Amino acid sequence: MTGLDRKRMSLDRDALLCLLRQAEEPLTPPEILRRLGLAPSAKGALKALLREMTLEGVFCDPALAGRLRGMRDLPRVAELVVTGQDRYGGLIAWFAKGPPLAGAIPPVVFLRVDAVQFLRPRLASRVLARLTPLGPGRFAGRVLRLLEADAGQTVGVLRTVDGCCAAEVVDLTDPSAMERAPDGRVLGTQDQPATLMLACQLEAGLPEVFPDEVLREAAACQPMDEATARKQGRLDVRDLPLLTIDGVHARDFDDAIWAGEVETGLRLVVAIADVAHYVTKGSALDHEARRRGHSVYLPDRVVPMLPPRLSENLCSLRPNEDRPCVLFDLRLSADGELESAELRRGFMRSHARLTYERMQAVLDGQEEPPERIPSAMIGALRTVDRALAAAEARRGATRCEDTQAVVQFRWDNGQPIPYCDVPLTSHRMIERFMVMANHAAARLMRDASHAGLFRVHPKGMGVNPSRLPAFASPCPAPHHALALDVYTHVTSPIRRYADLLCHRSLLDGVEEPEEDRAALAVHLAATEGRAACVAAVASARLLTWCGEVAERGGHVTNATPSGSRSR
Repeated sequence: MTGLDRKRMSLDRDALLCLLRQAEEPLTPPEILRRLGLAPSAKGALKALLREMTLEGVFCDPALAGRLRGMRDLPRVAELVVTGQDRYGGLIAWFAKGPPLAGAIPPVVFLRVDAVQFLRPRLASRVLARLTPLGPGRFAGRVLRLLEADAGQTVGVLRTVDGCCAAEVVDLTDPSAMERAPDGRVLGTQDQPATLMLACQLEAGLPEVFPDEVLREAAACQPMDEATARKQGRLDVRDLPLLTIDGVHARDFDDAIWAGEVETGLRLVVAIADVAHYVTKGSALDHEARRRGHSVYLPDRVVPMLPPRLSENLCSLRPNEDRPCVLFDLRLSADGELESAELRRGFMRSHARLTYERMQAVLDGQEEPPERIPSAMIGALRTVDRALAAAEARRGATRCEDTQAVVQFRWDNGQPIPYCDVPLTSHRMIERFMVMANHAAARLMRDASHAGLFRVHPKGMGVNPSRLPAFASPCPAPHHALALDVYTHVTSPIRRYADLLCHRSLLDGVEEPEEDRAALAVHLAATEGRAACVAAVASARLLTWCGEVAERGGHVTNATPSGSRSR
């Protein structure tokens, strides 16, 4: 036994922790030794123990934060939440504890792929990582330990070898594998694409069912009638020819639009589903929606944030059905600048529903508008869109959140057929309308000091800005990709919890402490990243499966019809 080992044995780890927790001011190693009654010769052993404890994550405990001084050589270690991927496939993480959102821009940790090959955490996992500064608010991270995994399951294939079942984690697109699971759940056969999609869902920890209490609350929700709407003081706009435009396969309709030209310029009305009417703060529905954070869209299914009774029925702005809504009445100048915005609860009825493709045909004059939609309104929609596009160009918006090509799938008898998603003018038009509604909401929230979540996109700060996704923050700050001074998300409360939170803040004055909103922002960053990642993985696996079918003689088309795009 060396002298250092003997000195370390004389150091009582529990006594050291107790001393640090009770200290009223930071302590240096000599002060620690003196208070523990140890000789100065034990300083080397103390420093070695402190370094070991640091790498174990002991000092991530807030009760121990800042209790040491004079130890500049200690490694920087932090507890992180894996929140997403950058555009190069590298993992991104935020600080799980401490002040991750002390300002509008949280520190970002890039978990380099070469640093985590031995341990690549799933999204939404908590890890202990050693940090290396890259610049202001930017770190490289090396994963030391997985602290808390997400609920994902390891999905693999069981092969039959000489009559015995042998577990083997393999590529799930392997067509020769067979599933016979004596211990565990059989997902299906690999010649069925639904098996691959279910595997992606389970690997990502996405739930398959809603808890019974959540379903009971959803079942108790009832459609709103005229008497209830009048009692709540809602503005009745059922005669306003609001139009719903969405993808061909969409079932949860968050928004509807109307536009007109007025003496002072342009007017745009955006009606949004009033999810907060049904999902009240603290309810089982609310807790489950917060936990899920986002709806997840896979090629053949949706893992919704809300039960289908709400997401596809009572909250969804389906045509010719009365619905509670949130109305954004926006007044714009002739050149597309937002001049004023009024927000209130309403009672509406969508007069028609068009797909993006049909709306494009209407805009191009190849198809007449629906019977209940005036032709003048189509012209006004086109005028407003042109004005907003011009304003967008003047600002220098880059739209770096929406630059990646997306592979879509059509389904023929349960079999996927890949095609390219061709952007249409109708896609961009609806996106611009939603961006303006979100911007107006952010201005109202900032100016009235409402406690919601803003949507922030930082400048590069020494890093290519395209690496950094936009994120939720309790503090208002610019969205540099859209070139807007402040931005938020309010237009998709059926599928994003952040939107629901902002509705409550803006309309009901529901306040949550900044500390709670900061923690929620970290959680939502993780669920958003997970949703994007699992959707990309599912599409890639399905595309591989289609290629293998083609190699085996199956038919795969290269047709490129335009498809639906999510905003």
